[in-house]
Amino acid sequence: GLETDRCEQNTPHCTPHGPMVTPHTFVMNTLTTVIIIRGDKKNKNEKAGLALQAFVNKNKVVISLGIMCPVINWDRKLKRVIYTPKGELKRELVKQWNDIIIRTIDRANDLRYHYDMTNIVMTPDMFRKDMREDSRTHHFLSFIEKLIPNLALRWSKGTINNYNVTLRKLKEFAPELRYGDLNETFLIKFEHYLKGKGLGINTIWKHHKDLRHFINEAIKTGVRITNPYEHYSLIKAKGKRAWLTNEEVIRLRDLMLSGKLHPSHDKVIKYFLFSCFTGLRMSDVQKIRFDDIIDGQLVFIPVKTKRYQKIVKVPLNETALWLVGSGTGNIFDTFAEQVTNRYLKEIASIAGIKKSVSFHVSRHTFAMRFLERGGKIEVLKEILGHSDIGTTMEYVHELNQEAKIQIMYLDN
Repeated sequence: GLETDRCEQNTPHCTPHGPMVTPHTFVMNTLTTVIIIRGDKKNKNEKAGLALQAFVNKNKVVISLGIMCPVINWDRKLKRVIYTPKGELKRELVKQWNDIIIRTIDRANDLRYHYDMTNIVMTPDMFRKDMREDSRTHHFLSFIEKLIPNLALRWSKGTINNYNVTLRKLKEFAPELRYGDLNETFLIKFEHYLKGKGLGINTIWKHHKDLRHFINEAIKTGVRITNPYEHYSLIKAKGKRAWLTNEEVIRLRDLMLSGKLHPSHDKVIKYFLFSCFTGLRMSDVQKIRFDDIIDGQLVFIPVKTKRYQKIVKVPLNETALWLVGSGTGNIFDTFAEQVTNRYLKEIASIAGIKKSVSFHVSRHTFAMRFLERGGKIEVLKEILGHSDIGTTMEYVHELNQEAKIQIMYLDN
């Protein structure tokens, strides 16, 4: 049998789901488990049922395992089914039954751990009910599965898609991930697994960032774990941003005006250029409507930061207004971002632009051209909808670096 208890300690406020728990006090669950054979109920074939006998906070609970075991094959000392050469049980069946016994004991202790982590007093009825339910009910992955739909109310579709990808990676790596597994060793192994899948440094960084968020959300609900990221450094490669020069933007505009593009290319280049003059993200270009234009300004709440409900106002110059035109409903008829990026690479090739062009390049292009023309960093921060000036300052650093390179050319 296994017995575990927890001492009372100070704890932050929790959300109880069972009997009332005094705030700032950890619950104290005790659990003793043992597998028994119900010899008093054996049948005429000398077989008896195996059961889990548990004492849940000193209350006895007996749960059948659904196994009728020959009494002769039960070892009362080891609490396991044993193989006998002359018996009717085959070795494979003995192994299967012992696996069930081990999983049952593990399941019982997982439940006790879950109740302790979530500050819930475990009752016999709750224990009995949860032992019969899906064994993953109280696993960390189950928590994430329930969390993501709630986060969809606050986060953009792209962010939710990223969360689901991270959840899928966690399921592949640790399908039975429990709260108690979340430590620095797990993070190291998870990162090693992702590297083995051929993922790059920044993609791995994104998965770590998502996992850290999931853990913090669990802690907010009262789960008593320490976030392993407190002492775990995340590595992110700082890549050089790509943007288009003024000459390259003009080249794209002239290509659009030439009338030689395929209709799909023509559609994409139009809203790409619009973002070159406004700095909008793809998710916002897909949503903006004609009635969002008020007194020559585009007034909207960015999709990515909609949880903050911060209104962004972007003045539209003549070129931007020309690209918009007039109408009702959505301003642009857009493709999905993946399709858009594929077409942009084709358009760049036609225009003779030897850069890897994705839609986000248009946002970088706007920022760099804005600063090159003397725009203020504080104004750029507001237009781009950044919450942190440090994010906007990265464009200044890029511009300064480019200036150094240009000055070096004077030596030639």
